[in-house]
Amino acid sequence: MIRKLLFVVVVLTGVHLGAVGSAGDVLFVTNSATDTGDTPNVTKFDARGKPTIFATVGIGNPTGLAFDAAGDLYVANTAGNSVRKFSPPGVDLGNFATTGLNFPQGLAFDGTGNLYVANSGNDTVRKFSPTGIDLGNFATTGLNSPDGLAFDSAGNLYVTNADNTVNTIRKFSPAGVDLGNFASTALDLPTGLAFDAAATCTCPITKPLIFASFQQRG
Repeated sequence: MIRKLLFVVVVLTGVHLGAVGSAGDVLFVTNSATDTGDTPNVTKFDARGKPTIFATVGIGNPTGLAFDAAGDLYVANTAGNSVRKFSPPGVDLGNFATTGLNFPQGLAFDGTGNLYVANSGNDTVRKFSPTGIDLGNFATTGLNSPDGLAFDSAGNLYVTNADNTVNTIRKFSPAGVDLGNFASTALDLPTGLAFDAAATCTCPITKPLIFASFQQRG
């Protein structure tokens, strides 16, 4: 059974996706250029909410973010069809991935350090080794404008289908087997998603920004 909870939070204009740093008290957020003269960037917020620009190089339209086990930050450069890598201090380490990408959005690492990328341009999820080797498509079925990615504790991958005619969260086994829709109600343009310690899956939907939560049972 799937149980749903809804609650409303504040909208952040121009913000795509965020990730918490390895210290646990730092938030990283991708900012697209929404105003004339703005430079697309990744902004870092400390525990008091003070912002600093973390990265601007090689990210024409940054969206998804993910950290590896070493604390390096990976940024989906949607406009450039690439994934950019930055060290913990913010040093630009160049492109981590450039092949097999088509309007990349969400990013997620599995338990062995492989990176998964949601290709919203061709409805696939692409897989890369820890060293950036293109391992091909991990998922191709049941996807329509895939956006957010998240793994549960069992290694299953969940993908938000952000196309307004679909509005679902799709589930795939660790081997890439399509397990069908995990959630298909209470969703409207779902984007990023995440699991908490209680195995509750939460994703933002619509504007004003609303979060829908889904809890696994059994």
